[in-house]
Amino acid sequence: MKKRRLLLFLIPLLLLCSCERKPETSTREEDLNTYSFVRDFSNMHGYRGWSYCYGDVEEPKKMTYDLELCVWRGRDFYAYMKINEQHPGNNSETIIAFTAPKAGTVSVTGSIIRCPAQWSGDGVFFYVVALINEKLEDDYLTSTIVGELQEEAFEYTFTKKLSANDTLYFVINPNKDNSHDQVRNDIVIEFQ
Repeated sequence: MKKRRLLLFLIPLLLLCSCERKPETSTREEDLNTYSFVRDFSNMHGYRGWSYCYGDVEEPKKMTYDLELCVWRGRDFYAYMKINEQHPGNNSETIIAFTAPKAGTVSVTGSIIRCPAQWSGDGVFFYVVALINEKLEDDYLTSTIVGELQEEAFEYTFTKKLSANDTLYFVINPNKDNSHDQVRNDIVIEFQ
């Protein structure tokens, strides 16, 4: 009986700890200047500049972290983010936000791919915009439609001069509908 109670206590604790991403600290210069969405993924908004949002870029709302399922969720059930998957909501975009911790020119490289690519749906519209001095820029830094039959990743690269607290929004729009719109978005930002 005591073993059963102990197990009933330990199993939820282990599940909770398995998805909690504790920040790692490093003093290596390349780590201090390089920000990776996958490496830095956390259950905390703002860790290494990353935030997890939904809605639209005009007024993004922060998602809430679900410790049981290890996923960020918006109010729209289908708007969610995991370390290796992102999905827009019925009427909302999912937005990976990176807020610059310092001023400088950044080099951004990334790739986005449907997961799995053979699913149906109408694909997603992916774009990146910048919030500079609290003003949303009109031009996309990159954009593409990741189509329903597209099996290869869309790779992108660009540079952008940022001031401290400027933000880059990496946005997944559901296109006409959000059926089967899971994508994997790998982003690396390096201060030059």
